[in-house]
Amino acid sequence: MKPISIEQLILTQNQQYTRQKQWITFKVSELEMQALETYCQQAQRSKTNVLRETIRQLPTYSSFSTNS
Repeated sequence: MKPISIEQLILTQNQQYTRQKQWITFKVSELEMQALETYCQQAQRSKTNVLRETIRQLPTYSSFSTNS
């Protein structure tokens, strides 16, 4: 892994925090919601965290994240 300077790290972190967040709303079945909530409780993670990680694992995600 290529080393980065503190200045680069701070700039990268600031860019991540200043990106505008978007809302997404969608319907799920009762079974899907139960599965998500049960997983989140067992993993001690928020639904947002789990869903965000799932999106980041999409094969198309990396092509967008490098352009941001």
